[in-house]
Amino acid sequence: MEAILKIILKFSDISKAFAYDLSNNPVLNTVNGYATNTPSSITEYINKALEIIMIIGTTGVFIMASVGAFIFLNSAGDPEVAKKGQNTMINAGIGFALLVATYAIVVWYLKITTGASTININI
Repeated sequence: MEAILKIILKFSDISKAFAYDLSNNPVLNTVNGYATNTPSSITEYINKALEIIMIIGTTGVFIMASVGAFIFLNSAGDPEVAKKGQNTMINAGIGFALLVATYAIVVWYLKITTGASTININI
C-alpha cells in the first residue's frame, strides 16, 4: 500500500496541476514548472476564495439533493421518511439560493469598492 501511495504522489504534483487554468493555458507566473501565481490584489484573493466556495458549495448542494431524493424515493410509503427526504431536498434548494446570493453580493460589493467592471471566476 505504501508503494502505491509513493507512486501516486510521484506522478501527481499538485502545484503543477494548479499552474493551469480551465482553458489549459499555462499560467505565466511559474518557476521551474511550479505555480507561483499568488494573487496580487484583494480582488484576486476574493475571486479565488469565491471560486473555491462556489465549487465546494455546488458540490455539496448536488450531493445533498441527491441524498434527499434517494431517501424520498426509498421511503416505501412511510410518511415520516418521505418528509425527511423532502426536507433534505428543500434544504439543498435553500443552500443553492444562499450560494447564488453570496455570489451576487460579493460581485456587487467588488464592483462598488474596486470599480471592477468584470469579475473573472472560472467555475
